[in-house]
Amino acid sequence: MSNTQDFENYDYRTLQFVLQPDGLTHLKKPTGETVMVIAWLEVPGDNHDKASIDQLVGLFRAGSGRGANKAICSKCHDEGRYVVWDPKPASLKRHLYGHYHIKCFACIAPNCGQQFCTRDQVVVHAMNYHTQKDRRAAADYVLDLYQS
Repeated sequence: MSNTQDFENYDYRTLQFVLQPDGLTHLKKPTGETVMVIAWLEVPGDNHDKASIDQLVGLFRAGSGRGANKAICSKCHDEGRYVVWDPKPASLKRHLYGHYHIKCFACIAPNCGQQFCTRDQVVVHAMNYHTQKDRRAAADYVLDLYQS
């Protein structure tokens, strides 16, 4: 399911984002109907590592993102991409890891060593390049780079 599925038929130039007293943003269609609660994920600064992103997402979910149905990433917005995201911590972390090119997993196949944001990306890579489309066998190629 696409993150933008709820909005694919809307013209973003006619949408209004209305900040409510609770700090959450409600999206209003041109008809005046409120569609959903959207939280603004402010991403400060330009340099982040995995730990700072994990902390940022935790603070967001405990604060302004609490109770939100969707989230808007300030970094995407500043780059001219008007996309709403699933506010679940895993989804937001994965999204922000992509912004900052943080690779949490690697392929351990001999002479490979490619790195990826998600475990599933490594599994799909291993299925395509190192196994005969066997998902279970491909899972053995995953190395968690941040495992304690």
